[in-house]
Amino acid sequence: MTHKGTVYLETPRLILRRFQKEDLEQIYYNCWSDTEVWKWTNYAPMSCIADVINNANMFTHNWLNAYEKSDRYS
Repeated sequence: MTHKGTVYLETPRLILRRFQKEDLEQIYYNCWSDTEVWKWTNYAPMSCIADVINNANMFTHNWLNAYEKSDRYS
């Protein structure tokens, strides 16, 4: 298998792209603020944006830079 990492993909109704730091607030308030969402993950529910960064280590410099690896899919 040849890995290509998380690549940009666009159709008439959908855009898939890498997460960006600016996405965190919208993702949190439109999805992750609902504790029901977290039960389908390996994470404990996050009660604020700081929890996403500090407890889950998501949207950190290292987390975002992992996209440089060809076997990173997120």
